[in-house]
Amino acid sequence: MRNELCIKLFNSKSIKVNFDTKVINVWKNYRQLKKSDLEGCGVLIGGYIREKRTIIVDSCTTPGVADTRRRCSYKMTDSSHQTTINTAFKKSNGEAFFIGTWHTHPEPYPTPSRADLQDWKKLMHENLDAIPAFLFAIVGTKQVSIFPFINGGYKKKGNK
Repeated sequence: MRNELCIKLFNSKSIKVNFDTKVINVWKNYRQLKKSDLEGCGVLIGGYIREKRTIIVDSCTTPGVADTRRRCSYKMTDSSHQTTINTAFKKSNGEAFFIGTWHTHPEPYPTPSRADLQDWKKLMHENLDAIPAFLFAIVGTKQVSIFPFINGGYKKKGNK
C-alpha cells in the first residue's frame, strides 16, 4: 500500500497555507485505513504572516485519553489539547496559537458532515478575533480536505 496523502486546497487565491511535515506525518498515521480504525482528532497550532497572507501550521495535537473516539464520530474533551495551545502561545510570545481542528473520515475524499459544520461554526464564534481565517482539516484515506473560514463563510480549499 502506498503511503501517499494528497492535500486538497480550493480557492487558495486569498490566503496561502503551509503545513509542517510533522503535521502531515501525524495525519498519515491516523488515517482510517482499516474497518476497525477509529476517528483521530486534534487541534491545529500555528501562526499568520500578514504581509504574505500565509497561515503556517506548525504542529497539531493527537487524540488524548479523555477524547471519545468511534468509527464515524469523535468528541475532543481531553484537556491536553488546550494545554498544548497555551504552551505554544506562551513559548512563542503569542506568535503561535489555535488556528483550527483536524479529524479523520473513513473515506478517500472527505467532505464535512452536518456535525462538522455545527462544530466549526461554534469554534469560530468562540474564537472569532483570533486570526483572519480558521482551518478545518478532514483527513481521508487518500486526501486531506482543507476547509477554511474566510470573511464570513466556508470555502473549500483543494489542490490534487
